[in-house]
Amino acid sequence: MAHQLRGENIRFTIYDRTSGEPVPAGVATLLPDHAVRTAEYIIMLAPEARGRGLGTPRPPA
Repeated sequence: MAHQLRGENIRFTIYDRTSGEPVPAGVATLLPDHAVRTAEYIIMLAPEARGRGLGTPRPPA
């Protein structure tokens, strides 16, 4: 986590919206590498949010 808080990383809060009211469930971080024009995407879910399918894609409507 200390590494995540340094540098120019882009951070997002992940919310669980399954119950209607958005509840923070974790964080996502984008680690850009400007030298090679790529980025690494990291998702960290809280222990109580794991195993519930929050990171799975939703089918198109």
